[in-house]
Amino acid sequence: MDRRTLLLCGLASLLSAAASLAAAQTAERPPRVVMLLGTTEEGGRPFKESFLDGMRQAGQIDGRTVRIDVLYSEGDPARMRALIDLNAAAVTELTSLLLPGMLARGHGAIVNIASTAAYAPAPYNAAYGASKAFVLSYTRAVWAETNKTGVRVVAVSPAATETPMNTRPVPGKRQPEHVAETVIKALRGRGPAVVDGRLNTVQTFVFGRVLPSRTAARITGRFFRKAALKS
Repeated sequence: MDRRTLLLCGLASLLSAAASLAAAQTAERPPRVVMLLGTTEEGGRPFKESFLDGMRQAGQIDGRTVRIDVLYSEGDPARMRALIDLNAAAVTELTSLLLPGMLARGHGAIVNIASTAAYAPAPYNAAYGASKAFVLSYTRAVWAETNKTGVRVVAVSPAATETPMNTRPVPGKRQPEHVAETVIKALRGRGPAVVDGRLNTVQTFVFGRVLPSRTAARITGRFFRKAALKS
């Protein structure tokens, strides 16, 4: 970068922001401040408002020496953390806990549930899609590590499925029994990843391998944005 950049992630790093900015102001070129903030409020005040007021009081923002670019990380940070803990941390920890015993016995199976959202960028559902992309990538890697050991490792990726948490009508929505059948078939197979449903299989191939990432993101973004507005 051609000038100093101060990256601030949430309120935890704001305690030293005043000192950092004061030091940066001695540079010939003004520092660029990038804030990665959530929308959850702390103490009844939004992160952005708390930061700006604090920095003004510290005399570090006068409208001339510091330029601020604000990047919003949408959603409740606690909720995002819980989602990542469930879809990434828990999958990793459980696999690490149970896999050694399976390898010692020479048989066993691990089925990790990913999602069709793992195969392309998912604007307006970014954290979920990224967490499922982790599941898919992680499972594929573990599959390669355990190939020919007698332990079956596979990721199954459903699309929209009828569950108590997902009752909204969606064209082509699958039923839980359909996904269960796909899991059983996947256990009998040899590959590292299986997509539930023929149409979903075609879609993930197109979005994951045929379309440029920018185009895929634009199309999936329209879908997830529409879904978010309806929820």
